[in-house]
Amino acid sequence: IHPTLYVHRNSIRTSIGATPYSQAYDTEAIMPLEVDLPSLRISLWDYLDKDKDYRVTRLVELELLDEKQIRALNHIKVYQNRVSRGYNKSIIHHEFDVVDL
Repeated sequence: IHPTLYVHRNSIRTSIGATPYSQAYDTEAIMPLEVDLPSLRISLWDYLDKDKDYRVTRLVELELLDEKQIRALNHIKVYQNRVSRGYNKSIIHHEFDVVDL
């Protein structure tokens, strides 16, 4: 994957307060270096993959993902209100009559 595309997909967006990747997959993207040199996160993933309760753990994670999406929607609303207030401050309102045309 091209470095520019990788950065674009994994940078935090102001509007949602998270990366698009984490919103879709409920985890942060793994850097290619971490694949070669196992980190704690990779080691835990291997452990969970072999665990019998993995399905239950994954269902709990998916339920938490819904909460994460709700927080992202609230973050979007706050961001849109902030942008709207900033835009409305810069607008000069004009009222025209038929005679003015």
